[in-house]
Amino acid sequence: MKRIRLIAAALCAVTTLSGFTDRKDYETNLLKEAVASSDASSNVVVSPRSAGEALSMLAEGAGGSTRDEIIATLGDSLYGRIPEVKGITLKSANSVWIRKDLDLKKAYARTLCRKYDAQAYRRSFSAPETVGQINLWCSKHTNGKIPSIINRISPESVLFLINAIYFNANWDDPFDEAKTREDVFHGAQDLNRKFMHAKKWYDYMETDKSQIVVLPYAGGRFAMTVILPKEGCEQEYEVDYTQLRQEQIRLSLPKFKVETTLVMNDILKNMGIRRAFYAGADFSRITSAPVAVDKVLQKCYIDVSEKGTEAAAVTMIEMRLTSAGPGYDTSKVMNVNRPFVFKITDLNTGEVLFAGRISDPKQN
Repeated sequence: MKRIRLIAAALCAVTTLSGFTDRKDYETNLLKEAVASSDASSNVVVSPRSAGEALSMLAEGAGGSTRDEIIATLGDSLYGRIPEVKGITLKSANSVWIRKDLDLKKAYARTLCRKYDAQAYRRSFSAPETVGQINLWCSKHTNGKIPSIINRISPESVLFLINAIYFNANWDDPFDEAKTREDVFHGAQDLNRKFMHAKKWYDYMETDKSQIVVLPYAGGRFAMTVILPKEGCEQEYEVDYTQLRQEQIRLSLPKFKVETTLVMNDILKNMGIRRAFYAGADFSRITSAPVAVDKVLQKCYIDVSEKGTEAAAVTMIEMRLTSAGPGYDTSKVMNVNRPFVFKITDLNTGEVLFAGRISDPKQN
């Protein structure tokens, strides 16, 4: 019964927070693309929730195909407010920072305030103190774990949409610190690291490619799923929680504290959000000025210990002025820079007059 309650609680929590069925592809693809964009020896941490909330605020100001691409990437619906959860600390905050001379549409500002509790700040972007104010906001809403998100503001920047999320929860059954000891972690190279140890009943499953264990946090609504690929197998990302079974597991899990910074532009383009980054993007619900996304930046922090997990993320969407124009080019690209075949054909009869393969386009 405990296993059933834990699975049900986990599924309920995921459904409530991110629309499990609709969000699954977005969340999985974001991690896959982030991993693919990183060096094999690098740590990768992403917050689909933080990025999703920031992108939802962006979508509120978009129109046409620009909006369609964002919503489709997120799973055909936008993120709403994060719920309060008893027994753990889970907070999300949003803000919009507006260059003082930008004509921000009032309806858009009202939408951000009403739907996302976003705080609006109109500032001089050329004033040095504005950078400090943005960073102070990020630090405040991540319990100091992410003290800064920006170093300078470009002269072309006119708007920042920022989400901050903070999570702190104890394990339902904490690890015994006395059993923590150093052992070898086999990564790109062998490293000595501290491992936590426990022999307990966990929700567990094993596939041809991996072992999967679920570690619940206090209250049972949230849990950490650990997916360990078997030797020689590619990393799996998705879990069928209905296949979990209670098993007694002798678990060794490394403690880790990781901080990452990720520019998400190419990741989001690969996932389907393209027009937002180019001149001609439709953000007419935000302002009448021609604007596009300049950068999507996410910083993450996570600390996993015997007691539990503390994690934070900040996602910043930076928007810039662009020249008005067609912008995003949907045309195909064909660069004839390798051997090719040609035919000269009579289009009325279909008769081929000349044909050939050019391996070296010499000019005599």
